[in-house]
Amino acid sequence: FLLREGKFKEARDEFRQALRTEQDKYPIWQQVLQLDLQLQDFTALHEDAAKAAELFPTQPEFHWYNGVALSQLKRYDEAIEALVQGRDLVVDDPAMEAQFWSALGDAYHEAGDNPKSDSSYDRALAIDGRNPSVLNNYAYYLSERGEKLEKAEEMSRRESRERNTYRKE
Repeated sequence: FLLREGKFKEARDEFRQALRTEQDKYPIWQQVLQLDLQLQDFTALHEDAAKAAELFPTQPEFHWYNGVALSQLKRYDEAIEALVQGRDLVVDDPAMEAQFWSALGDAYHEAGDNPKSDSSYDRALAIDGRNPSVLNNYAYYLSERGEKLEKAEEMSRRESRERNTYRKE
């Protein structure tokens, strides 16, 4: 009910209350992490994702949330470690694998490792060449560095076309 009413903080508090007695419930952890992300509470997202990953070590999704949180907290080396660990757990899920590569591209960029950032974005685009966020970020970072400008321009054009398509899907 709280979710439907847009009371996300209160909803998260209730889901956390449920975790006190049912820590083994994967869907409750998913909901808490989604609410942490929606609330942009990256400290809580890191703490909750780390705990969920500890309880469900083979679930890549929790490592992704942790990596995203750590990136937002500017703890890039730890973010990269969490993202690589989670990426290595992905099996037969190209969409999730692309999410990991994209997040790694962002984290490597912020850490100042442009070759690994570019390689990660290339891997994400090899899986999902239509992803507007990857196309946008990669094109922007290349143009910001003044490198591979033709590639950046082509990705920027593709991003404009794909953004409308992605919104409809």
